[in-house]
Amino acid sequence: MEDTTRTTPEKSRALFLTLLEETGNVTYAAAGASLDRSTVYRWRREDPEFRQAWTDANELGAYGMEDIARKRAAESSDVLLIFMLKGAFPEKYRENIHATGDVSLKVIDLADTDEVDDADDA
Repeated sequence: MEDTTRTTPEKSRALFLTLLEETGNVTYAAAGASLDRSTVYRWRREDPEFRQAWTDANELGAYGMEDIARKRAAESSDVLLIFMLKGAFPEKYRENIHATGDVSLKVIDLADTDEVDDADDA
């Protein structure tokens, strides 16, 4: 009968990847799988299949964080909502400031309605 409680490298790798997917934190995932960080980084460096699984786990974890961020942004955080919108629709919500080094200002007299009309047309 096989001892299913014994930790094997395969089980440790699988647990690490699961925890990495859930947390996005290599240190926490390695500790949770009773592995040293240097071990998982060595596996990633030496094993293309593990490297791809790591990349996939990070991507899934990022989608999970995005779900949490969307919920928090909608419920309570205007700043987070701004960042989420900038990320989702950069062409619409990006900053439209371009530094050219050439700054010119026009001072207008608000009492002079012609100047105000001209400024509105600019």
